[in-house]
Amino acid sequence: MIIIIVLPVKNIVYRRNLFQLLHGLSLKFNSINSEELSKLCPLLRTLTNLTILDLSGNMINLSVAASDACVNFTDTLGSLGHLVRLDLSNNIVRGNLRRVLSAVVQPLQYLSLEGRGLSPVDIAYLSVFHHSASVCELLLGNNNLRQSLSSLMALLRNLKTSLKLIQLENCSFSDENCSMLSESMKRLTSVVYLDLRDNLFSRNNVYQLGVSLACL
Repeated sequence: MIIIIVLPVKNIVYRRNLFQLLHGLSLKFNSINSEELSKLCPLLRTLTNLTILDLSGNMINLSVAASDACVNFTDTLGSLGHLVRLDLSNNIVRGNLRRVLSAVVQPLQYLSLEGRGLSPVDIAYLSVFHHSASVCELLLGNNNLRQSLSSLMALLRNLKTSLKLIQLENCSFSDENCSMLSESMKRLTSVVYLDLRDNLFSRNNVYQLGVSLACL
């Protein structure tokens, strides 16, 4: 049985026996900032059976490796030995993704990093990160990935048998990227959902992508 509780931050009450039963926790859209995240970390460490953590849509900045928020949060992720689904969308992790994700012990199945300007260094790390054999759902939409295309292709090669859902909406791809994307997409033998909305493809190149996907 999976228990998912959605609570506003102000209403969280520390109850040890309840929290030990929690398997999923959503704190999205609570305007949590970096200082508040640091205060939450001791509480999160008590959620020993947590498999799902959603912190999307907050005001958390993890881009500075030496910051209290980053140090506390990475230590917390390292203590969550059952975590398999992590959503950090619309928080700032730019340039420091390696530090954050390397702390996660259990292989992730779901990872969402939408919308906060991942850097080429971050995408290069994803192309070799230790979750590549397990990730089934990957959401990278609303990041400019055009300058990181080679690293993205390497990432997709590593995920070709495990990936079932990939979201690449509004990633600034254009017609000149279409050939490389087509070659990579047709190797994703397990994919069942692909989102390439709001990229700058012409009609002919959308057709080319469709032909590649028809090979699956």
